[in-house]
Amino acid sequence: MQDPLKMSAVRAWQFCISALFFASSWALPFMNTSIPGPFSGYQVFEVHVNETSALGPLLRSLETAYPIDIWGRPSKQSFDVMVSPEQLSDVIKFIKNKDASYNVKVQDVQRLLDEHMDHLEHHRERRSLPVSSVTRRYLKFRQIRQFLQNVRENATNADVTLSNLGRSFEGRMTPYVTIRKKNSQQENKQVVVIEAGIHAREWIAPSMALNIIYRLAFNPNNDPDLDELLTKFDWIIIPTVNPDGYVYSHRNSSTRLWRKTRTTLYSSDPHCMGVDGNRNFGYEWSDSPSHGGNSNPCTDNYSGPQGFSEPETRNLKTLLTRLGGRVALYLSLHSYGQFFLYPWGYDATATLNDESDMMEVGRKFADAMWERNRWYEVGSASQVLYEAAGAADDYARGGAGIKYAFTVELSPTDSSPHGFLLPAHHISTVVNDHWPAFKQIALTVWNKLNQTRNNNNNNNNNSNNNNNHYTDDSSPASAASSSNNINRRGSNSADNQVEVSINGFNYSMDPHDPRMSQWIQYYRDFLNYRRQYERYGGKRRARR
Repeated sequence: MQDPLKMSAVRAWQFCISALFFASSWALPFMNTSIPGPFSGYQVFEVHVNETSALGPLLRSLETAYPIDIWGRPSKQSFDVMVSPEQLSDVIKFIKNKDASYNVKVQDVQRLLDEHMDHLEHHRERRSLPVSSVTRRYLKFRQIRQFLQNVRENATNADVTLSNLGRSFEGRMTPYVTIRKKNSQQENKQVVVIEAGIHAREWIAPSMALNIIYRLAFNPNNDPDLDELLTKFDWIIIPTVNPDGYVYSHRNSSTRLWRKTRTTLYSSDPHCMGVDGNRNFGYEWSDSPSHGGNSNPCTDNYSGPQGFSEPETRNLKTLLTRLGGRVALYLSLHSYGQFFLYPWGYDATATLNDESDMMEVGRKFADAMWERNRWYEVGSASQVLYEAAGAADDYARGGAGIKYAFTVELSPTDSSPHGFLLPAHHISTVVNDHWPAFKQIALTVWNKLNQTRNNNNNNNNNSNNNNNHYTDDSSPASAASSSNNINRRGSNSADNQVEVSINGFNYSMDPHDPRMSQWIQYYRDFLNYRRQYERYGGKRRARR
């Protein structure tokens, strides 16, 4: 039985918090609210700045001055923003006064929403769907649960366990599956964790996760790689981390663009409910706008009162804590823009000591996507895009200790007029294009982790050997040696350098000099671009 005094204290605290934010809303007449529909006359602008340094200040000043909605992830020199018809002329004037430019991507958001929702009505009332339906339609949350149950009962290519992550704010259980090699007795294998749907309106992300489940569990295309993927890894996939927001986004066209969770603890305004789950993870958490967060509950990127204040983020933390050091690869699926991002997001000045490893995995993904004529930009979230504290991949890396933690911003590109409203008939193309890249990075990570482990074992066995051997495959010397000849001088050498021979040219370098890593990376980029140039007959796709 719950303590009545404790419950009274909790209710009093909730009331005080609600009252505080209600009062503060009167003091802030212009706020970036979670804009309610309908959206007749709303337009989406693509705003461009001349200098990268100008984007952050412009974005923050726009959010403060007008009730706008940022679509997708801002890139270094542009971002998409939805503007109400009442604010169109003022926002245009504001943009021009800041020496920025814009073009209209969507003339009428409501028309786009109506087309999108009309397409869904055909199967909205069907409670039971065949498992193959995930390849061609967006499932409602009830249908997702039924799909996962069907997979558990009928999987032919793997053993599938259906579990629950925990309850959401509104009390919904959050389902996830564990997929293992059929009849495998191996325990404590390395794990790939894939989560999606923390932002409710990004429907293609849960759809991608469901399609990965479908392929691993049934192998509908007789993919020869699946046996290796299931032999090397167990797969844990969470299609909807934010079930409350996902359910709400399916109600009608007025709620379709909802982004956050549905908590009611921090505001009495129905348009100011919820927390941005991907700003609420408790590693280097911040609600400062300069770090991509917000302390205003009426904004779409509201960070919550503190890290892990929300059950949805705590549920994921509990799972990762329980898995311990088994997680080899962590993928957080989002949309849109086609970015492959690694930590850190919380601070553009923070760096990784193994960034070359992260970049290598990212380039494997980008190369695989290039084969499907899709361009992905790779880099740290704060450098490629903007600072955003409290993100899942930052926590996975810094809090849970998972080296290979990434965010994937799926299709469409940020030049697409569809944005979050990607039509369902695009699902199969998105899945077919991305699946080879996901397979590639899983195998790349497995090889790198196990090569490092084997090399470390060899180091321990030869600790008395006085030769200067590089065994860490993330080192610059090892990175170059995969395709070129490197002669390492012994540790008795006064200068203790490595000799690198590339295409007949010999270089001597200190392996600890950061310039060596940069030089090798430049050379890798050159080889990559030359390969792409030759592959496409001298016509390289221009970078945006």
